[in-house]
Amino acid sequence: MPSAISHTVDTSQDPQVQPRDWDEDRCRTALAHLERLENQIQDLRFAIASLIQPLISSPATPEQLFHDFSQAGIQRTKDISDFKATWADQQTQDIFRAAKESEQRSKNLSGGLNIPKYGWLQSEDELENKGDIEAEQSSCRRDEDISSLIDAFKVGYPKFTVTTTDGSKQNSVIEVRFRVPTMLMNFIITRKELQGNKGTYGVECVGSSETHRAINRFLSTRPHFNNLEDVLNMISSYADLWKAKCSRCGKLLDNKAMTPVGRKRQLVDTSNGKTELQWHAFHEVCV
Repeated sequence: MPSAISHTVDTSQDPQVQPRDWDEDRCRTALAHLERLENQIQDLRFAIASLIQPLISSPATPEQLFHDFSQAGIQRTKDISDFKATWADQQTQDIFRAAKESEQRSKNLSGGLNIPKYGWLQSEDELENKGDIEAEQSSCRRDEDISSLIDAFKVGYPKFTVTTTDGSKQNSVIEVRFRVPTMLMNFIITRKELQGNKGTYGVECVGSSETHRAINRFLSTRPHFNNLEDVLNMISSYADLWKAKCSRCGKLLDNKAMTPVGRKRQLVDTSNGKTELQWHAFHEVCV
């Protein structure tokens, strides 16, 4: 793991990081960040192989060979630049500094042997702010809140066609339609029957193609079933279905010529030094 080389970080000019600053949520965020960094390192191990691949394949034309080789070079250069940026960013350096100071306070690190090395990226959803956690635990939004949320969604995505059918409060339906760029995407959101003080939203991507079926598999395993805003955000992430490359392998098409139909939320570092959850595209085989 990257923490094994944390001794190379210069902390002489950095402020001391107090133990109280590192609560459980921040530690879990740090572990997910380190796992992401390690994934970048693992991907870079295949950089040379990906550069050689166009040379040993059988391109139809010299132009195709040039295109494939140049694109591989551009992608690998970007991967290296991304890794360097992640390594040098403030969050990574804060983690290394805190790890070094923790080791200086106590040489006994045996407790870390019981902490899993992997799986922290999959549990990132638990690291949302208190407002998101409260939304997950709360009942469905009041009707006026739902209307405001839908109105804001329409404004944010003017090319989407959004219709609502109120029916009974327990059977209201929201339909979202758009094209990417020519294929019609039609999502049906149904407010499921309330149980006690909670309700959930079912969502389906209407269609019989393999793309539609794959999208529905991801919709059925999404987090926060009772959060309408989360559902709408996931649906909007499919607006770039025809051009979004896989966040894992960096390719547009997988070995079955499928675009990245999967959508998963990941914590990303923002320019202001904070982290936020964003939806990223994945091939189903890369998840």
